[in-house]
Amino acid sequence: MGKEIRINNKWVLLSLSAAVFSSIVLILGHGGRETYLCVIPLVYSIVSSIFYHSLSRCKFYKKGILYYCFNAIIYIRYVVTIIGSAIPQEEVIWKGWGPSASNKAFFIAIGLLSGEIIVVFLVQYLTIFTFERKLRKEYSSYRILRYSSHYEREHVGVLLIFAILGLPVVLIVSPNLVIPTNFFVISDDASGANLDNTDIPFQGMYVILANAVKVCLFIALLILCKKKYDRKRSLFYKLIAYLDIFLYLAFNTSTNRMTMIFILILGLYFIHSMFDGISLGVILGGGAIVLVSFISASLFKFKYVLGEHPSFGKMMSMFAPQLQDYFAGPKLVGQMIDLKTNGMYTISFQTFINDFLGSVPFVSNSIDQSNRINEIFCLYNNVKNSTLIAPILGTGYCYFPFFPFVFSVVFTALVIFFDYRMQTTSKVSYKFVYGRMGFIVALFLAYSVQTIYAEVVSVYIPMIILLKFNDYIFFKFNKKQGVRISNSRLIKLKEK
Repeated sequence: MGKEIRINNKWVLLSLSAAVFSSIVLILGHGGRETYLCVIPLVYSIVSSIFYHSLSRCKFYKKGILYYCFNAIIYIRYVVTIIGSAIPQEEVIWKGWGPSASNKAFFIAIGLLSGEIIVVFLVQYLTIFTFERKLRKEYSSYRILRYSSHYEREHVGVLLIFAILGLPVVLIVSPNLVIPTNFFVISDDASGANLDNTDIPFQGMYVILANAVKVCLFIALLILCKKKYDRKRSLFYKLIAYLDIFLYLAFNTSTNRMTMIFILILGLYFIHSMFDGISLGVILGGGAIVLVSFISASLFKFKYVLGEHPSFGKMMSMFAPQLQDYFAGPKLVGQMIDLKTNGMYTISFQTFINDFLGSVPFVSNSIDQSNRINEIFCLYNNVKNSTLIAPILGTGYCYFPFFPFVFSVVFTALVIFFDYRMQTTSKVSYKFVYGRMGFIVALFLAYSVQTIYAEVVSVYIPMIILLKFNDYIFFKFNKKQGVRISNSRLIKLKEK
């Protein structure tokens, strides 16, 4: 309990730092409209300090890695990003995409972002204490001592068979779906995990298959290493587990830098949980690899801005204002408001339906992809491809102008749900799938609805189906004992 209070107090100090940054934003604005952005970190400071202090009453729900990462993302979105957004455009080399938001839309965006802060923390609070009450009841019934990381009957048979059968198919159809052109460092010939031949029928099926194969291989090797490590306590199997993580990271090398970051975080989390801790050198080494990949991806994507020989000053002049492009800052939200109000584009109920069905395999080919909110947003900003992300808050405003926080409410609740499931599940495989999906959902503050839903239909649902089938086969034909993590948490004792 005392440790939990100390952690919450540290978060309160982080909240107070936002008040200091609010004054910095006030100075950076030079009296222009950017000056009013200081309201956002100030609101964050007040609301978050109340939230973190109130969590000291939480005795049964032990917050996990998704909770902490989500709140770090919140801080980046509403504090760090706002600092970069407050610098006037004439003082930076990166001007962003599309037209500037009108003054009316800009100030509405400030109000919406401030309101979203309240909504996000309120939903977190309500969801956490919903699970708190659930666990309190279970404690009364079963005398739960702690959340559990006990891994019962962990098995990999079906996962390995699926990966062995699926890998040759993917390699024959499109090797690039599994093995990227570059490992860790992005260069001109990098292509990411895409089909080599876009004329292949059922393209979505092969993308789903490749994603599932990579996840299955990663999970299976990690579990096998843990089994051997428990028996022999050999450092060799711990090193193989490290190699497994970095191979999975390498096979997911792409210009999607956020994906690489959360893969590293999840991987190191599993090493720490399953193999008696983790050394600082490994953390620094993994961080260095991701940092190199992050910078190389940025240089590759924006070399037309930085030139052939970018200086550190140029990079900072680009990255600072670019934060709001990646974390849905006030400019992008303002652009979405202008998009809704100027009447240039029609956003209808059909657009809403297309946003979801357009990511479903076998159905997406029959959907008008041009009538999706992200496509319309890119068209509005004169972006020829679909790389510009339509912020979820702006999307909510376009569909539900009277309560634009609908998606924020749903995704915030889902983050805490996945955090809870990740801690209470008894299997490495489920823990990883919940963790991966939880990280994607936690990035709703930076991603679009389409990005999250695409992850749901292309990775989460197929993997859950595969894991359930794996469980069915195992319990029907096998009764071997599985993996157990050392620092166990959810332990249910029989009532005396």
